[in-house]
Amino acid sequence: MDWWQIGLIILGFIVAGIATGVLASYLFRRFAKKSEAIPSARASKEVELAAREITKREAKEFKEMARQEAEEAKRAREAEAMAKKEVELAAREISKREAEEVKEMARQEANEAKRAREAEAMAKKETELAAKEIAKREAKEVKEMARQEAEEAEKARETEVVEEQLKFTADGLLAEVKNNRRIATEPLTDKLLPFQTDVWGTHQYEVNKLPANLQNELEQVYTDIRLANSIVWMSTEFNRRSPSLDEHYRQLCTSIAERLNRVKTVIEQLEKK
Repeated sequence: MDWWQIGLIILGFIVAGIATGVLASYLFRRFAKKSEAIPSARASKEVELAAREITKREAKEFKEMARQEAEEAKRAREAEAMAKKEVELAAREISKREAEEVKEMARQEANEAKRAREAEAMAKKETELAAKEIAKREAKEVKEMARQEAEEAEKARETEVVEEQLKFTADGLLAEVKNNRRIATEPLTDKLLPFQTDVWGTHQYEVNKLPANLQNELEQVYTDIRLANSIVWMSTEFNRRSPSLDEHYRQLCTSIAERLNRVKTVIEQLEKK
């Protein structure tokens, strides 16, 4: 209830009290005239005083009621203000706590991102080191293979020089024919075997001393041998193997074996003579 409403109520009670006193005085005087009673100024005054006392007491009671209502309203406002303040403080505390939690989450995420970057950098570094180590090891292996091939080539050149110094004989040619025949008849394995051409390569221009049929067979068989050795060289040097090349090598081996059988027979006949 507002102050102006309380004031109106108090004013209403005061006006009612005054009106009651006036009415009582009026009635008393009129009643005294009709009954022809002896007027008494003292009684009239006592009535007026009683009416005023009643009005005063009622005004005091209403005033006390207004004061109590004002105090209750004040306490209610204070309680409302206190509750509002507590709500605001609680909201601020919650906001502060949430801000701290968000800040902590952001800090943890930043730490996790940092650890992820460090792990990624470490993995990249380890990969680079491993790649360098592999490249270094491969380079070392290639160098070793090159050294071995150089040694083998040197040995081959030395062997070639020695064999070039050998005299072309039927025995030497027959040995090469037998060895090539053995190679041509062996089963095919993962490693292709090269045929020997040392004796033929050194003395191929001396075949005109041999019979015509033997010359023709030797020229044909060493042509096939050169083709077969080309396939072996490709598979060894360039690591090029395919089913078609293997099949071609197998066909050449069959042809070489058949021709060498005929050559061997002719050479053995010449040696008997």
